[in-house]
Amino acid sequence: MGAFNSDRSFCVSDAVVEVGGELVEENANVTEVEATNTSLKREVEANEERREEVMLTTIIRQKFFFFFSFLSSPPSSLTGATSPSWNAANAATSSSNRRHPDSSNRLHLICVLFRLLFLLRDFSFPTHLFFFREYSSSSPLLLALFFFFVRIVSHRLLHPHRLHLTSAGADEDVEPVALAELTVVDGSRMDSASSAHHTFVHCLVNHSEPSHPITSAIFTPTNTSFSSVLQAYIRNLRFNTSTTRKPYLIITALHVSHVQAAIICAQKHNLQMKIRSGGHDYEGVSYVAEVPFFILDMFNLRSIEVDIDTETAWVQAGATLGEVYYRIAEKSKTHGFPAGVCPTVGVGGHISGGGYGNMMRKYGLSVDNVIDAQMVDVQGRFLDRKSMGEDLFWAIRGGGGASFGVVLAYKIKLVRVPETVTVFQVRRTLEQNATDIVYNWQHVAPTINDDLFIRLIIDVVNGTQNGTKTVRASFIALFLGDSKTLVSLLNEKFPQLGLRQSDCIETSWLRSVLFWTNINITEPVEILLDRQPQSLNYLKRKSDYVKKPISKEGLEGIWKKMIELVDTILYFNPYGGRMAEIPSTATPFPHRAGNLWKVQYQANWNEPGKEVADYFINLTRILHKYMTPFVSKNPREAFFNYKDLDLGINHNGKNSYAEGKVYGVEYYKDNFNRLVQIKTKVDPDNFFRNEQSIPTLPYRKN
Repeated sequence: MGAFNSDRSFCVSDAVVEVGGELVEENANVTEVEATNTSLKREVEANEERREEVMLTTIIRQKFFFFFSFLSSPPSSLTGATSPSWNAANAATSSSNRRHPDSSNRLHLICVLFRLLFLLRDFSFPTHLFFFREYSSSSPLLLALFFFFVRIVSHRLLHPHRLHLTSAGADEDVEPVALAELTVVDGSRMDSASSAHHTFVHCLVNHSEPSHPITSAIFTPTNTSFSSVLQAYIRNLRFNTSTTRKPYLIITALHVSHVQAAIICAQKHNLQMKIRSGGHDYEGVSYVAEVPFFILDMFNLRSIEVDIDTETAWVQAGATLGEVYYRIAEKSKTHGFPAGVCPTVGVGGHISGGGYGNMMRKYGLSVDNVIDAQMVDVQGRFLDRKSMGEDLFWAIRGGGGASFGVVLAYKIKLVRVPETVTVFQVRRTLEQNATDIVYNWQHVAPTINDDLFIRLIIDVVNGTQNGTKTVRASFIALFLGDSKTLVSLLNEKFPQLGLRQSDCIETSWLRSVLFWTNINITEPVEILLDRQPQSLNYLKRKSDYVKKPISKEGLEGIWKKMIELVDTILYFNPYGGRMAEIPSTATPFPHRAGNLWKVQYQANWNEPGKEVADYFINLTRILHKYMTPFVSKNPREAFFNYKDLDLGINHNGKNSYAEGKVYGVEYYKDNFNRLVQIKTKVDPDNFFRNEQSIPTLPYRKN
């Protein structure tokens, strides 16, 4: 049915929830999608030139009587609430050097409006609107009041039109001229979604810094680049179908002020925000929702500043792991960072969910090597470790940053690596004594020298006889040392594997990443800067933890079940070493001492359709259920970055805490309670939410 075995070639082994950072320089490998970010700005400028003069003339004539209400009533009494434009006008004219309009000025404005109405009978609207410039310099508030009047009378129009009043010739202190850009809609053809959209966009523009305009970062469904921007960072084809709910719009943030504006305006307009930087979330939680939502897409925000003298680096959350490794190697051949083996994974979600890789037995997780962070909280404040406090800093290092704010950057501690490392891959089938080798692997891999990491991949392949299937065990390793030392070590500790010198490849730490991603190790290392995976597929993932070795009989039963299912794969990642030394409460990631290895269940397919998807997803569930006797219990633990909605979905309603506890205890064990307390403190209204976010404490009346 279109399934295939991925081995190392399928590079989505470290799923993430994406977040991002500030403005960064474009690199030589910027994608075509990123190059289209300026198209929205051009469309906005084009829209400003398209005015429906006849319609607007009719509107002003029909709604003229509203102006008399305006003369006798404050703006709030006409609209039900004070408008942003009114507030802006008041703020702009509040200083003592501004002139307030008296009754004669107001009468003068009435005359001007009458003059405008008569002129509109015979002349085009844009040409004669500009005579108001003569009033913009003498009385800024008059101009603001006029546009407030236009806003009232156009409250029920349909199509958005930009009315841009230039300030040429006006004095520098005429702030109200900026109020001329407003949205007009037709009352007879009211479209609430369109109106809400433009109100939200207007809010974003108002809350972004003038020196860093946000318009070029906004993509709406009417923009020709919308689909390409949306699809560019979808790594699971299950969520790239015609029936998948699409976002309201996408903000490809170019500056921290864009992140702040998105947070403030989303709350104001009650929109759910999804945060994406790499798109490797296994369940698409970073870019899919069942309610109206928009995406805060951070792929543009990926600066990396490496300081070898202090052995640290500031890495913005929109960077990929491949970019991080490449930039470190540019500065030093003897430094690296313990993180995932897939170079296209985004830093933000990878680290905020824990971040593991093939050096974790030596140096722990990514979060164990984070010493500072920058983020924007629910109030739109820019925070670092000192200003956010140790509780929040603890939470965003493994608790999922998207539950607490938008992480902009992490300051990471670099680790030492030798100039020469060794990698190998050895494969054995059942006919080649795979069962005995795997049985011994589970006793050796978690306890052997911390410099050695041996991943085990179990899949089903064709047997030696036609029409038969067998199980294959693939042992893939990274050793922080030379091949001679490695062969000697394994001949002593793991002779069943039968490792030979010819199986080993000595290379640099940076090139070892190519090997683990199934890229030819002789390829230029610049391939790590490519942000697009080698392939995209439909997929489902699940996870488990093993605390006791599995008997040979148990392993044989697993092989039998896998041959029965055919299209499933198991990844075993050994723990021990540094992972067993770090307390389970040091970070939200609790799976430390006592775990022998982590299990990842995989199903991959390349055919679209719900029936096909249901079939393969069910295969992982069957195998997951079969593994119950062999894995952790009470709770049955799971890895947060291997997102699995089978564990539970939070609808973020009145039962949010109860729903969140179901999956939260499996991901975080006892650390879940502390995460909930921190969440309740920093985001009491649960703005930062998704299908598996940290909930707030349930409301209780005193």
